[in-house]
Order: sequence, then C-alpha cells, then structure tokens
Amino acid sequence: MKRSTHLETDGTHISVEVVFAGESRQKIIHLRLPGQITARQAVNQANLCNDFPEFDFASAPLGIFGRKVPDNYLLADQDRVEIYRPLQQTPQETRRQRVKQARK
Repeated sequence: MKRSTHLETDGTHISVEVVFAGESRQKIIHLRLPGQITARQAVNQANLCNDFPEFDFASAPLGIFGRKVPDNYLLADQDRVEIYRPLQQTPQETRRQRVKQARK
C-alpha cells in the first residue's frame, strides 16, 4: 500500500483522520496520535460511539483510502482511517428496484 510522503513533525506522533458516514450524516475526526498505533486503536481514540450510539464500531471493517486493512494495521502520518458499514442492499437489488419504479 502506498504511504504518504509527509514527514512526522516531531518524530513521535502522526496526524490521521478517522471518518465514518452514517445513514444521514458523516463525521471526520482529526487526531494526533503516537507513531505506533493501529487502525482499530485510532477508531477507539476517535470516540465516535457518542455521535453514533446505534453503530458497533468494535467489529466494523476498516480501510485506508478505500482499501480494506486488518485491525492491527500500523498507521502512517496522514493516513485516513475509514469505517465501513454494511450495505443495506446489494447493488443488484438497487438496480432491480429502480427498474421496477421506472415501469410504474
């Protein structure tokens, strides 16, 4: 996975974003964290459960810039941790419903 070319400003901390898009709103949290931190630890530090109490952040899949990563993935400076939620329906079902509506 390609890493950012930005350098850490003090050598011990990194700047990352943790993002989550709920059904009706989204949240982007900017964090400055110790350099040796995992994607899951960053999500926990973002404390999004206060804003989205209905969502289970502990088991949600994670990604960095659109690529799925394991919980223990070590973050680099300027990484963007994305929290994925399950699809409400498959893309195929969405197309079927659109066709059905168009025929009415």
